[in-house]
Amino acid sequence: RVNAAEPLTRQRFTLAHEVFHHLFDRGSKRVFVDFDLFAQRRDELANVFAAHFLAPRDGVQAELKRRFAASRAESAEAAYAIAYFFGMSFEAACYHLMNLGLASPQAITKWRRMKRADLAAKPGVLPEQRQTESVPLRQRWPPEFIQALRSALEARPLHRAKRRAPPP
Repeated sequence: RVNAAEPLTRQRFTLAHEVFHHLFDRGSKRVFVDFDLFAQRRDELANVFAAHFLAPRDGVQAELKRRFAASRAESAEAAYAIAYFFGMSFEAACYHLMNLGLASPQAITKWRRMKRADLAAKPGVLPEQRQTESVPLRQRWPPEFIQALRSALEARPLHRAKRRAPPP
């Protein structure tokens, strides 16, 4: 369930987590083993799915390259920027960067001890701005995506009414 009282980052992650369960757990047969261990592993897998769903590897790498000219997250500020950009919590972004091999476990441990307000101030992204800030489209997605979108729009696909009927 999504708790409306939780921060938006938590709500988004919870929804993506639940998408995993909807896609992969419906109608699955239950095996009578250590159910607590099974449920824990399924939830861990759902969390990994949610992280990849919200922040795909290619998008994370493109944002690191665009914003920091780097192939890895080399600072807590970079991890915070990734969290903000993809609408994730800092904690979730740190684990995701580590799981992607884009940050070391030692760095993540160090970063998680830092004050979030200090991290937010460095890239100029304060938590209270998240609700009202409007990020321009060209800054929200990688330039390659914007170019592909422009090309698709310029191609002007056929209107639904003009499509041919499928052959009998």
